[in-house]
Amino acid sequence: MARPRVEKVAIRVRLFGFLPVTADREVLRSVYGPVLRLPHGSFAIRWAGMGEVRQVEQWYRMNRASTFDAWRDAMRMQAIPSLNAAYADRSGRIAYFYNARIPFARPATTGRRRTRQYQPHVVDRVPPFDAMPKVVNPPSGFVQNCNSSPFETTLGAGNPRPEDFPESAGIETRMTNRSLRALEQLGADSSLTDEELRAIKFDVTVSEKSELFEYLETRTRGGRCSGRGAAIARSERCHVAAFVDRRADSGNRATTLAILTLYPLIQARHDGRPNPTRGRA
Repeated sequence: MARPRVEKVAIRVRLFGFLPVTADREVLRSVYGPVLRLPHGSFAIRWAGMGEVRQVEQWYRMNRASTFDAWRDAMRMQAIPSLNAAYADRSGRIAYFYNARIPFARPATTGRRRTRQYQPHVVDRVPPFDAMPKVVNPPSGFVQNCNSSPFETTLGAGNPRPEDFPESAGIETRMTNRSLRALEQLGADSSLTDEELRAIKFDVTVSEKSELFEYLETRTRGGRCSGRGAAIARSERCHVAAFVDRRADSGNRATTLAILTLYPLIQARHDGRPNPTRGRA
């Protein structure tokens, strides 16, 4: 890999809102994209959509499309690769498209030792739009799109299979609480009224299948809301245990403590770190 190009740029700033100052800063660039020099290493940043300027054209073509085929042809431009998409029309056709541009990757090596990291090719060799995960007219009659795994877009037949895609693609497999609740509620009734659909949209229940619920169960398992013990710990168990109805209503005082109790898990997941030790409160 070629060494990054080092440049100096002048950045004009104002101190205290009125004192102009020019600061020189180092800028690193590489064939992969801009480089960040951090305490634990230097990293080149590359996005599959770098240099793409046709976003507005794709949005325009999607909005002007009068048929599913025309809309899908607009999606094939792949000019908006950061957003997955759900489709529905008056004929009853529904669809979900993962809509990612994921460069082919090869395992990186250090000497004779193969690592678990992946080295992207400089050339933007990405699979075509139609090769990415998608769900079209599943037997269940619905698709859900809640920032979760494309492999559980619907219930039953019609979901993409994880084994059909390389591990190096990094396609997520985790399910958000919203996606789990959508599957549970949409899959429970084949016919929904407007009122029922509105209730699903504004649902505030934590799914029993979610990691958050399992973590809450672990925190309260074996705990009692009476007896001796530290007042704070006892209060925490009482309020978290009061969250057994799994509803995050704004008026539920237990909700605040339950969410704060879950914060270490949420933060660890966001940072890509292992879950914190699970134990009693």
